Amino acid sequence: MKISCLPARLLISFGMVFQSLSPVFALDGAKPDITQFTLDNGLKVVLAPSATAKNVAVVVQYDVGSANETPGHSGFAHLFEHLMFEGTKSIPNFDEVASSVGAQNNAFTQDDGTVFHLTGPRSGLPVMLRLDADRMANLANAVTQEDLDNQREVVLNEMRQNVLDQPGGAARTQGSVAIYPKGHPYDHATIGSIADVRAAKLEDVVAFHRQYYVPSNAYLAVAGDFDVAEAKADIEQTFGLIPKFSKPAYLDAVAPPAKAGRMNFVDAVPTQIVTLTWPGVVGYGKDANRISALASAIGIGKWSLGNRLVLEDGIASSAGAYYDQKQYGGAFTIYAAGAQGVSADKLETSLNDAVAKMQKDGVPQEALDTYRTNLAASFDNVPSSPLDFAMALGGAISVTGDANTWRNEVEEAKDFTTGDMTKLLQSFTKDTAMIVTVTPGPRNNAYPPTLANSTGNEATPQIAARPEVVMPDLKADASAATVFPVVETAKLANGATLMSYHVNDAVNAALVLTIKGGAIDAPVGLAGIAMDVGSRGAGDLPLIDFDQKLRDKNISLGGGASAYSSSISASAPLKNFDDMLGFLALSISHPRFDAKEWMTIIDGQKAGLKAQKESPNYYAGLSLSKATYPENALEVRVLDEAGIEGLTIEKAKALFLKRINPKLSTIYVASNMPIVDIAAKLDKAFVEWTGAVTGGQATETPSKPTIKDVTLTNQVAGTTQATIVAMMRAPHSGTVESAAFDIVVSVLGGDLNSRLSKVLREEKGWSYGIGAGKSGNKGLDNTIMTIGTTVEAAHTMDSIAEIRRIVAELATKPITDAEFQTALVSSKSRFQAAFDTAPGTAQLMGGLASSGFDLDDMKLFLANLEKVTLEDVNRQAVLLAKSPMALSYAGDKATMK
Repeated sequence: MKISCLPARLLISFGMVFQSLSPVFALDGAKPDITQFTLDNGLKVVLAPSATAKNVAVVVQYDVGSANETPGHSGFAHLFEHLMFEGTKSIPNFDEVASSVGAQNNAFTQDDGTVFHLTGPRSGLPVMLRLDADRMANLANAVTQEDLDNQREVVLNEMRQNVLDQPGGAARTQGSVAIYPKGHPYDHATIGSIADVRAAKLEDVVAFHRQYYVPSNAYLAVAGDFDVAEAKADIEQTFGLIPKFSKPAYLDAVAPPAKAGRMNFVDAVPTQIVTLTWPGVVGYGKDANRISALASAIGIGKWSLGNRLVLEDGIASSAGAYYDQKQYGGAFTIYAAGAQGVSADKLETSLNDAVAKMQKDGVPQEALDTYRTNLAASFDNVPSSPLDFAMALGGAISVTGDANTWRNEVEEAKDFTTGDMTKLLQSFTKDTAMIVTVTPGPRNNAYPPTLANSTGNEATPQIAARPEVVMPDLKADASAATVFPVVETAKLANGATLMSYHVNDAVNAALVLTIKGGAIDAPVGLAGIAMDVGSRGAGDLPLIDFDQKLRDKNISLGGGASAYSSSISASAPLKNFDDMLGFLALSISHPRFDAKEWMTIIDGQKAGLKAQKESPNYYAGLSLSKATYPENALEVRVLDEAGIEGLTIEKAKALFLKRINPKLSTIYVASNMPIVDIAAKLDKAFVEWTGAVTGGQATETPSKPTIKDVTLTNQVAGTTQATIVAMMRAPHSGTVESAAFDIVVSVLGGDLNSRLSKVLREEKGWSYGIGAGKSGNKGLDNTIMTIGTTVEAAHTMDSIAEIRRIVAELATKPITDAEFQTALVSSKSRFQAAFDTAPGTAQLMGGLASSGFDLDDMKLFLANLEKVTLEDVNRQAVLLAKSPMALSYAGDKATMK
């Protein structure tokens, strides 16, 4: 189980586009240069520089997770993860210092370890290393009762937000520990029990740091844009100063449990859910990877659970398997979520029948081959992401002692056979599983036993105090300017415009095709699913066959629609670029709209609607839109049950054919190929794409918000938290005033160092996270700033009052030069790694285009940031403070106070 500690940093202006991207990172073609050494104090270090990376990542992994917690101290690993951001005597504000050099920080806790990571520009590496070394050495000497009390409340809010208020969350959390008997290292949830977290004492957490946060129990990995010699020197000056302490004693290997049984839950889930879980093997390595391979293979091809239960039988809306590798015994799970109207008994019987048939049929060679192909490609992509690579290296050295084993899983998979896979599946399913079912019904907001009950009352160990280590005050180096890709333009034979972005990605290529006309001039919900070519077959190929062919070549294909444009995206290894174009052309020129596949899509829409109606976020956002946008505007249209029934396959096909007009299309390609070669390949692939049906241009007038001071209340029964959303007007992009406003937004709610976060999360402990962002379309008068958070229900009105006060205070409490400089550096640094990879670049350009922006607008934004002064910023701050605020909140009125 992985629990993320810190909410993702909200990005502003163009950054709002970044949030929607999920780039696949690519290898630069050369074998990564890896340096390993161990400091005298026992800290293992891995350095992996890259000539093409734009950022650098620092990852520190500790061999301590929830498995190391003693009775009565569940959740301590996760709680201390939070406390590690509270600051030390020499660096009292960790987030402020990190933000000042443009670094973004985060962390997560697992059963067997805790991982902290910082990512930012090369110039900030000395400071990032100092920050991590300082908290490793000195945190226990500085943590206070106030820190503990505050972060305890933040953790409890996280528990409410991620478990209690998520339909099915209680079942997932209890189910994750169900196969482990009492006394096993995994017999409790990673986040801990509310009783133990509430009972935590300052001496408990101080002892936890002194015992586990020592160099000999940690691994440091640095990857990306940096100089090895300089990094070594900085590491010696920081981490090297920490004394050597004994590595904590750990449990001997624990035999995997064989606990079986049944647990039944009722919750506000859209459909029935059934999971079957069996104990796996102890530890990591080849045996564990073999089970992971089986879990992946179960989701591939015609033999897959998805094909059998979803596409063929119509019993489920989704089905698959996964394996959770753990040091003291993993867990292998097969699951299915039912289709609309399918009972729990029928779903469970069908799931068991399908698994039995899979045992009989055996794992096919094509599923295993596809798994190998996808696995190798995923590892090929890791080194171009400094953060991903640093995590992979840290994980490898923690398991095997050698960071060079980071690709072991790929090599080991070459030895797996279909016979191995089949026997492995049979060995699991011959034993009785732990069965967990969730049946739709009233919302379950009660803590499950693993969160409610104390795990015991073991005494806190007595650990000697550690001396304070004075770290040198390392400074950031000179920052580098953003390097933009070379852009070339061409016209294709069919009339489409080609935009080629040259990037130093020797492994991958990517494409985003944007078409004028989006959701605004189509029935609600239709444009998005009509354009999603990845959710259906193509030509004569049914979805399952089409999907298999894409997987075999590691091609990603999908589509969707924003308000004013539609898009189709594709990415693949560079060597498969021609194949990618062929499948893309097939999906465009010979679209397949199969009735059975369409019903599966519609079933998913119905499940999504049911889930949406249980979300406070949905109601808070919708009521706010209704209060600020004209009647019938796109922003206030909702997809209801009647609307879903009206999403016919005939309407979808007609809209698709209308939209797919090359003369209204722009194709963004990111690769290291010359534009003449790209154009020739596109012309060859798209010879049949002529756009016989005209249209596609948006016909409706864009909506403009009218914001007035208002506070709206929405009832969502059974929630333990309240969602708060506020909206204010913002200046249009492309001006110095707009860039100055973006700095204001960053200071107000851009990260955990922001004014809103400092109060609602760090000072009051009412929220797990709060942020602010800006969005809008180029040339349209619809730019807005949004503030969003979830808070403990009992502090709803207090939180609303604080939000209004903090915004209004911008007029009387000017933004300081330190706040300005930090926000400026942070805003610039977000663009550093934008063009590392082909998929990331293509998706960025396509995402910008969906709001009417392009690379020149991005350059203009950075140029305007250079012109902004503190006076400009405070002028915008005063205007914002005096502007109307429309605010909406949603939750259970019985508990919101």
